Amino acid sequence: MRNSFFHKIGCLAAICLLQGCFLIQSPNHTMPLAPDASEGQSMQAAYHYSLGVLNLLNEDSGEAIIEFEKARQFDPNSPVLATELAMLHSEKGALGKSLELLNDASKLHPRDAELRFLLAGLYANLKDYPRAILEYQAVITLDPKHTLAHLYLGTLYAEQKEYQNSLDTLRKLLIIDPDHVIGHYYLAKVLMELKQNDEAEKELKKALALRPSFESAMVDLGLLYEKQKNSGLAIGVYENFSKINPGRVKVRLRLGDLLLREKRDVEADQVFREVLQQHAANKETMLTVGLIFLERDRQEQAIALFRKLLASYPDDQKIRYVLATAYDEKSMNPQALEMFRLIPTDSEFFVNARIHAAAILKKEGNIDGAIKILQETLAQKRDAPGLYVFLASLYDEKKDLPRAEKVLQGGLSILPKSTEVLYSLGVLFEKTDRFEAGIQQMRLILVIDPDHADALNFIGYSYADRDIHLSEAEELIKKASRLKPGNAYIIDSLGWVYFRQNKLDQAIQHLAEAARLQPNDVAITEHLGDAYVKIGKLKEALEIYQKALKLNPGSNTLPKKIGDLLKK
Repeated sequence: MRNSFFHKIGCLAAICLLQGCFLIQSPNHTMPLAPDASEGQSMQAAYHYSLGVLNLLNEDSGEAIIEFEKARQFDPNSPVLATELAMLHSEKGALGKSLELLNDASKLHPRDAELRFLLAGLYANLKDYPRAILEYQAVITLDPKHTLAHLYLGTLYAEQKEYQNSLDTLRKLLIIDPDHVIGHYYLAKVLMELKQNDEAEKELKKALALRPSFESAMVDLGLLYEKQKNSGLAIGVYENFSKINPGRVKVRLRLGDLLLREKRDVEADQVFREVLQQHAANKETMLTVGLIFLERDRQEQAIALFRKLLASYPDDQKIRYVLATAYDEKSMNPQALEMFRLIPTDSEFFVNARIHAAAILKKEGNIDGAIKILQETLAQKRDAPGLYVFLASLYDEKKDLPRAEKVLQGGLSILPKSTEVLYSLGVLFEKTDRFEAGIQQMRLILVIDPDHADALNFIGYSYADRDIHLSEAEELIKKASRLKPGNAYIIDSLGWVYFRQNKLDQAIQHLAEAARLQPNDVAITEHLGDAYVKIGKLKEALEIYQKALKLNPGSNTLPKKIGDLLKK
């Protein structure tokens, strides 16, 4: 909380200063009272400021605001008062008022680095990142050794994917303060994002050398080794840290999870047993262990743990939801459906619970029952795009495409900017031979979200499949690939563009990679076969076509392609 012990000490010190002088300003501020302020005005301002501080000490922020506002009547230009009021209004959620106060104060005191620093933080909190960046840059210009400004600016650049700017800023921070633990940590995070793993490892080790108990850095070091497929090193890191810091649960949970993935079940069970014994009263820890069990196909253990938790916390709908999910994964459908049904309308898990219940009914072949659940849910929650999308897909499955379209159009009337609903409608248009209408839906998505990888890929692949606008298709799919690296369907789309452009080496490379990532996808497999035919590798093409036909015996195109090859 803001009125912590340290804040109270600071306020008491301010009162002492105010009683010894007639100016309201911190030691860092060089601006005096307004030039025409009298000694009497200064005394009145100091008096009301003192009352405001006393109210803060009594945890009465409302009265503190009133007294600080009175103080501002006598000293309207005080940056200290503007800062205090901005912080209090921010705590109450009045961010607009905070922004107004800090903006006005910074105009009066443009060289006040701390004031600009607070303003930058507020802009960042409001997600106005360009202005936040400008303010942090201004702080660093005013105070080149302001370490926090460097740190926050560096992390903000990283969030905006301006990685080089982030690296430069964080490295400047570490020149100012080579022992800045968090600086080394966030520099490592950026380096990991850029896959500069050796450098990232060095920075994480520096952070841990400075602070051996830094749990997040230790977890990230282990994760780095895991990504490098070096499970032995990762396990060693987690085990060593756990021995030194036995009470730090995050690393021990990571250790147990990794041991399970490495099939070292006995060791994993020992880790989880110790964690559950030591943290039996910690709901979040027990929930995390249950989720690990669920993810690692230990549904029985997850169910037992979630049931125990639910008995202790019967009103916790998150626990109820994950228990229902565990029942579903264990194919205990009646129990899952009942548990999902019990989640109330006002719960944040309500919509997902009903969608999940509908999915169970669909899996059982009861599509009409699934439709009924979703219709009932839409009558209560009309602003959930997933409901419209899933309901439309069920009508699609029943071959009732007009009804599916009506559902999606109804969703757009409620949620006109829902990219989920727009995308589903675009796919439906394409499915019903309305190519241009489908493309138009995808372009509407890109107006709302220019980085919507699936919409970019849809347009690009649609053009490639029709052998039109290939240059634009290539650019769109390349952007999609940057946004979703390693996605098999996007890689296939790019390979298909290259195929259409007769860039056959690149086509084979991408199509083979897509087939490796999604070996059971018929369209991807067939594309690879087409590419081999085009370069004259007919034997390889035949094998690939035959594999694709096994995946889809009802194909309309593959039998002819196989027959043509057998004649050659």
